[in-house]
Amino acid sequence: MVREINFYCRECGNGILLSGPPFPEMSRCEKCNIDYPVKADPALSGGRPLENCPRCDGSEFYVQKDFNRNLGLAVAILAALGVYLVFGLTWKSLVGLLAIAGLDALLYRILPLITICYRCKTIYRGFPINPAHSAFDLHVGEKYRKPS
Repeated sequence: MVREINFYCRECGNGILLSGPPFPEMSRCEKCNIDYPVKADPALSGGRPLENCPRCDGSEFYVQKDFNRNLGLAVAILAALGVYLVFGLTWKSLVGLLAIAGLDALLYRILPLITICYRCKTIYRGFPINPAHSAFDLHVGEKYRKPS
């Protein structure tokens, strides 16, 4: 099974995608030539869940569905607006909205979970989910939020 590590360059914001295993011990941003180390971790090559982040050595993670939230919200709003424009406020619009909700529930069931590090925001796809990791916790997220 292919696994992916996805993170962003801290200088230019360029996305960096590593596929493996095996994963390289060093990756480089193509735009600004900054090197980013990836520590050797048994979870990267074996079937073990992540306990520490190989990028920043952080130990706090959260899991979420592998779907872009902004895209999902935009699709839901546009679909609801489209149903309203086509059917108005009738029973047909309610059926249309229920169909959209059903599609959303289906996507929720079939999309895989990804693990994300609170500290460095690195995304881990295809790795076994650690039962100790749960959904995003705002209190923990605030600990790692960078002041603006």
